[in-house]
Amino acid sequence: MSANNVDNKVDAIETVNILNGARNFFFVLAIAGLLCTLAIMILSFMGRISGSAANYTFNCSSKQMSCGAGSCALPEEKTPDQPQENSKASDQNKDTKAEEMPEDKNIKDSGSPEKKAAEDEADAQKNAEETAEKQAEDLSGEIDKAAEEIDSQAAEAVEQLDKLESGQTTDSIEEEAVEKAAETSEMEIEGSLPEELSSEDQMKGEQEAPKPAWQLGFKKAEVVLNLSNGVVFFSLIFFAMSCMMSTCVSVSANLGGMAKITSSVLFAGAAVVFFFPWQIPFSELYIAGAMYLPRDIDIFEKISSLNWIDVIIGSLRYAGLWLLVFVLTIFAQINACSWKKQVSKRMGLISG
Repeated sequence: MSANNVDNKVDAIETVNILNGARNFFFVLAIAGLLCTLAIMILSFMGRISGSAANYTFNCSSKQMSCGAGSCALPEEKTPDQPQENSKASDQNKDTKAEEMPEDKNIKDSGSPEKKAAEDEADAQKNAEETAEKQAEDLSGEIDKAAEEIDSQAAEAVEQLDKLESGQTTDSIEEEAVEKAAETSEMEIEGSLPEELSSEDQMKGEQEAPKPAWQLGFKKAEVVLNLSNGVVFFSLIFFAMSCMMSTCVSVSANLGGMAKITSSVLFAGAAVVFFFPWQIPFSELYIAGAMYLPRDIDIFEKISSLNWIDVIIGSLRYAGLWLLVFVLTIFAQINACSWKKQVSKRMGLISG
């Protein structure tokens, strides 16, 4: 063996060792990121994420994502600052319209004080008529209530007389009267309570409902999910690049093991393709990637309440694609490690 061949083999072995270390590093990052995304989805399914996707804005431009054979339409995301901005914009539009009014109308309005006085008088008369009508309605309602009370008292008196004639004792009559008075007083107290108190009681009852001991805020879940997606995506890209560079080194230095390293490149490339969020650039097509977006948290939480067809489609979309990417990455790493082992045996670095 010539000196040049020996030098080439040594350089190839050093390159293989560097690529092997880089590949292992990016593999660990990709697996850790995938597990983090899965943990966020499991927490959302268990109801441990507080908040809603409609209260936040996301980094993705698409407003609709595809779920296999059907699209899951989502409401438009709005931030708490949008209503204020809209109100400010409307106020500015009103001010500009008011400034663009012609000056002739202002002159005409300023030159007719009699018309303004007549309009004010008409408004005052209308207000007085409305108040009078309201007072009349209130009086009529009070009169009706008083008449109903008188009728009820007369009916009670007739019942008592009938009971006396039938031989019932006065003690039982008094007890029944006291019970009826207590019931009527309770009804009046409940009716006199304002609606605000009843609504507050309902809110307290809802707040006292059992909640999970620990919850993750939606904003924090969004940050963790975005970071994990970025780590997984770029780790898979560099992982596939390291496998491809190992293939080039193996071909140029005639190291062998081409079947293993070629299959590793294919598995790694397929993992990148299936993980890419195709639902963002192709929102109108029935194409989706394994990458979980923050808006998918609400959809994943509601999958269990759908019919069985939607449950199957959603499970394939959210669990099947993730599992496919995970398995492809594992297979790529296994083939790359077996290639490294074959190369080391061929070069005499390890025995066996």
